[in-house]
Amino acid sequence: MNKGDYEVGYGRPPRRTRFKKGTSGNPAGRPRGRRPDVLIDLHKELSSRVQITEQGRRITITKGELLARALVAGAIKGDAKARRDLLDMINTLGGKEPPRPDNDNVEDNVAEDADLLAAYVRRKSGGGRHD
Repeated sequence: MNKGDYEVGYGRPPRRTRFKKGTSGNPAGRPRGRRPDVLIDLHKELSSRVQITEQGRRITITKGELLARALVAGAIKGDAKARRDLLDMINTLGGKEPPRPDNDNVEDNVAEDADLLAAYVRRKSGGGRHD
């Protein structure tokens, strides 16, 4: 087969349409802009407030506190998964002092929250026990 006998077909594009040397295959590249930070978004969502009725009174608490109450309530009722998750969270936090309830600053606890969430994700993605 000499130079002029090139056969075009599957996996053999015409020579004139191939990528040229020194030219990017994706000239536009990834679009500019900030990629979303899931941990910050999650922290903001857990910090948002909701109203619930407790013992006949309407109170306003954060979604994170509501989630913690539901986890503790499930563990108390005998839900084995809730009890295990609660104990794992307590072990992960270790002797750390709990955050003050009067501190609503999102930026202060992001690093600690990121560590806790990363440990939880590792455990749930196969790094730990399976149910």
